[in-house]
Amino acid sequence: NIWQIDLSITDSLTQLVHTILPYNFSFDEKKSRVSGLAISEINNDHWYVATGDGRFFASTDMGVSWAEALSFEAPYPHYFYGTTILPSKIDQNKVFVGGSGYSNSNIYVSFDNGKTFTPIDSGLPKTLIYKLASTDDDKFLFAATEAGPYIYSSYDNRWYPMAGTVAPDQTY
Repeated sequence: NIWQIDLSITDSLTQLVHTILPYNFSFDEKKSRVSGLAISEINNDHWYVATGDGRFFASTDMGVSWAEALSFEAPYPHYFYGTTILPSKIDQNKVFVGGSGYSNSNIYVSFDNGKTFTPIDSGLPKTLIYKLASTDDDKFLFAATEAGPYIYSSYDNRWYPMAGTVAPDQTY
């Protein structure tokens, strides 16, 4: 389930109040716990969830109801970091999802609000994506990966390494 935490301020009391949203993403299976959650910046009604066993869900009503992408297996999460989900900043129906990609693609894009997905991994090594970010116009994506930092150009649909020869040898 998703736990929503709200700050409640009254005249005499300030407290955190939690609400457990009713949808059970795990279907009572341990590996199917929520591993990623994102909410669109341009349409707060659009929520996205990935689970530890590769399931992906989308909601267009702030998490009241959910639709599972039945023909898609999302990249698996890292056990510390989870699956990374990045809603587009310009298209309310576009969402990116990234994660482990050693035996499969590690990043996908959906143009239909999480119903179908296409891999966009050209130029990206078989690695684990920890986090995704984008420019405000979605022309460039950034991936912090176990193999280093990468940038994706929407102009030629390709990933490029950003580390060069002088970047620190570390996990990004």
